[in-house]
Amino acid sequence: MAFFEEVDQIYEKLLSGQSQDYEGELSFFAIHPLYRGLGIGKELYRRFFNYMNNENIRHFYVFTDTTCNFGFYERQNMLRCGTEEVKLQVNKKPEKFLFFIYENAVQKHSAENK
Repeated sequence: MAFFEEVDQIYEKLLSGQSQDYEGELSFFAIHPLYRGLGIGKELYRRFFNYMNNENIRHFYVFTDTTCNFGFYERQNMLRCGTEEVKLQVNKKPEKFLFFIYENAVQKHSAENK
């Protein structure tokens, strides 16, 4: 439980360091490893992106870290706008993690992703 509380604090710090007011969040996005590389993630992200655009949500963000495929967000034209390096206890040993916040301005990229 303490691990997740620390992660929440890291996310709060990343978000509070932003000057942008966000209207939305991509809170969880995962594809099973057996299905990666098939375009499923790109299609799901495109649908999410179009939904945000249709709902007039112009700025949204996502939190991710080095345990995830964070490069995916860069390939979707999201911008890394914050990084936090921390050591967290995992199985009673300190491990280094990088946590990121990525943002996207829907109006800037809507034409590219249609």
